[in-house]
Amino acid sequence: RSAEATADLENAAAIFDELGHGTARARVDLILGEQAARAGDFGAATALLEGALAALADQPSGSASARFHLANVAIEQGDLDGADRLLAEAIASVAALGIPTLMADLLHAQGRIRRLRGEVTAAIDRYRGALELVEQVRGSFRADRLRAAFLGDRVALYEDLVGALLERGGSNAAAEAFAVVERAKSRSLLELIRGAVENFTSGLADADDPEIRSLAAEAARLQAELNALYSRLAGEGEQDQRVVADLAWQDRVRQHERELSRIEHRLAATEPGAMALAVPADVEAVQSALDAETILVEYFLAGRELMAWIVDRHSVRLVRSVSDHARVADRVSRLRFQIGKALRPGALAGPRAARLLEDARLELMALHEAIAAPVLSAMGADSSAVRRLIVVPHGPLHLVPFHALREGRTASSGVDLIDRFEIAVCPSAGVFVHAARRPASARAQGAAVIGVGDAAAPLIPAEARSVARRLGADRVFIGDEATVERVTAGIGDARILHFACHGRFSPTSPLSSGLLMADRWLTVRDIARLRLQADLVTLSGCETGCNLVSDGDELLGLLRGFLSANAGAVLASLWTTSDSSTAALMDHFYHGLLGGPNGSSLRPSEALRAAQLALRAERPHPVLWAPFIITGAS
Repeated sequence: RSAEATADLENAAAIFDELGHGTARARVDLILGEQAARAGDFGAATALLEGALAALADQPSGSASARFHLANVAIEQGDLDGADRLLAEAIASVAALGIPTLMADLLHAQGRIRRLRGEVTAAIDRYRGALELVEQVRGSFRADRLRAAFLGDRVALYEDLVGALLERGGSNAAAEAFAVVERAKSRSLLELIRGAVENFTSGLADADDPEIRSLAAEAARLQAELNALYSRLAGEGEQDQRVVADLAWQDRVRQHERELSRIEHRLAATEPGAMALAVPADVEAVQSALDAETILVEYFLAGRELMAWIVDRHSVRLVRSVSDHARVADRVSRLRFQIGKALRPGALAGPRAARLLEDARLELMALHEAIAAPVLSAMGADSSAVRRLIVVPHGPLHLVPFHALREGRTASSGVDLIDRFEIAVCPSAGVFVHAARRPASARAQGAAVIGVGDAAAPLIPAEARSVARRLGADRVFIGDEATVERVTAGIGDARILHFACHGRFSPTSPLSSGLLMADRWLTVRDIARLRLQADLVTLSGCETGCNLVSDGDELLGLLRGFLSANAGAVLASLWTTSDSSTAALMDHFYHGLLGGPNGSSLRPSEALRAAQLALRAERPHPVLWAPFIITGAS
């Protein structure tokens, strides 16, 4: 929110001038200068930064920061020699101070200059040095959101290193670049899944330090009040809309969320020492987790370029310039628009149903051409032996139903990707490797089914009972029985979990996204505190697979909650689902999962493919058969 930030900074500058705090005013000018440079106003940026440098001349860290920003301005204006001198002076002034974040930024900028001069190997050396410092600082943060935010601020470093490695080339360039990409994608989630990050809030209510006890109590109070606020969304139809439109209600929710996040960060800071971070996957680790019929395709947006790695058991191939960021974002937006049109009440039952189907298929064909066709072409003849694709999306691609992408010359004559492959998705290759190697829990047993319906979704209880019978569920919570307390206490050791209920995704507050239980919303925060043994969690509700994709490609939503709670795989939806279509899909899915052709059971991605093909034959519009994706072990 650049305009708000600038207004606050200018207000601060006026106050510091009035107080005669020249040093503080200079630090404000550093940020204002950075803002001006980002806006392309290099003259104003230079004036602000040179003034700050003069005021901070006796402060090594402050003057180094000013030189760093002046160097970036010089790089943008093509003055590489001037930028290099400024960076050398800055490094000399802070070398003995031990400020790794600033040193990482300085080395990154030096790497940019070396690369622009064509000195690629020297650039890689600078980038690697900066990256190791960034990783060192990440390890000092206990809160996963702080680690994600810190990495997200420096994602350009990882992009630049990938670009330089590929520019240098060599027989191992694709594998080297892949390892760097994995260090930049969903790292915090991988650490939560692998248990490298402990739940730092556990036991704090009984801590010896009275301040920590007080903070823990305040966090519990805010969480309870948030639960009460969100319980107002448990109404039906128009009542929900009135609550969401209530500005006072929205303000209270935002205030509580901000305060709770602040307290969680303070509590995280009470944990002493650095932590051992999970090591991301490399090509060899991925290959060891693949079978002969599976290929992993990992996408990465570096600047404007979309590239993709194709990894099988014996090789890794890189496809450059698959598409560009603007084209991908536009095509995904167009597809979401068509999905929204088809979701309007009665849209697919009226005379325009055939036209809506054609329009959706045309957008899926255009998206296939933009992101899938170059990858399939690179796979070539090898793809004939492939049954399963593990897709690792990036950025806006997390919203894409890859299984519904369509190839062909016309909308009516084309075929969907699901006709060729069963498809699973993962936030990163590291998450896939962890899921593939996840041992079956000796404690896991039976199934638990939760069903909470209402007038807007009256078929939910029937779906839940049908699923419970098919699974032979030993724990069934339907209607008023499905309170948050009873559900969370009863599902920990279940091998299969099935939630049939309303889902809610909040893009403005993703940690408050949730599943509607009988008494309140089961939020992402609640879910992340669970320790599950489930090999499969099915979220049979609306938008349960939607995520806010933050910097560092971190997914914030229900998927993150269940994966970090140790779920092996999560079946969830990318958009609002039809009550009757979902019930039919789940019937097909569990039939395949528990006893497919000739009585044999199918793996989750295989069972989902069979279910979606069966449903597509009855209900051809993808909004009805294609909303669900499977993430994790498949």
